[in-house]
Amino acid sequence: MIEHFSRYNKPDKKILTEYLLPIAIQLGIFLILMLLHRFTVKAGFNIQEPESVNGMVSSPTVGRLVYLLINPFLIATAIYFALYFNKKKDDLLTFVFANASGILLWQFFGEDFWHFSINGIHFLTFETAEALPIMFILILLLVYFALKKEKNWGLWLILIVFSYNWMGRFITEGLYPFVSSVIPFYMWSLIIALTVCLLACLFSLYLGLYASKDKQARYLSSILTFASVSILIMNIIHSS
Repeated sequence: MIEHFSRYNKPDKKILTEYLLPIAIQLGIFLILMLLHRFTVKAGFNIQEPESVNGMVSSPTVGRLVYLLINPFLIATAIYFALYFNKKKDDLLTFVFANASGILLWQFFGEDFWHFSINGIHFLTFETAEALPIMFILILLLVYFALKKEKNWGLWLILIVFSYNWMGRFITEGLYPFVSSVIPFYMWSLIIALTVCLLACLFSLYLGLYASKDKQARYLSSILTFASVSILIMNIIHSS
């Protein structure tokens, strides 16, 4: 992926369609899937007793269970089309379905899975410190694919979108227990916003506007910009 970037490229008109437009597309996909998820998981009664799971209260509603059961089919469909359009060399539609796939994957593993238990044992909560070993593995995978010249573009985008949905919550909520004895949560969120998030925003803007050499680089930069701005906004809300 490194070969798609350089130290400096003069901005051109392609930035509008290959960097700024994809940011708007991501916002649309995110809002649609978020509203669909929120509307569904709140429907119906609890089929199990709500419990405290690693500091979070479960909400095992009928609607959430329905969404959890339907989600794999949505994921499989979105991945299929991402791979299909990747073979057709249609970068835009690959980008669209890869984004949908990554968000749906996060909803399944991060938003819904842990709310239910079997024999009193809850599934892994990806937003807490217990998922730290898996986070390290994910980071290594991202680095590996970034350095690999021959890669499946669609699958890599899916992994990136899933990763930023996870990392955005993990750096705020998953890492907080390590500093909770000395820093209030609102202050931790503000620190993350003014350091990690702000630097990520500036870096992603530089990549998208000045360092991208081709369409795939601008698409990737748009993902990084959308992710960093979203995480920044989330942490500002937490700190208020």
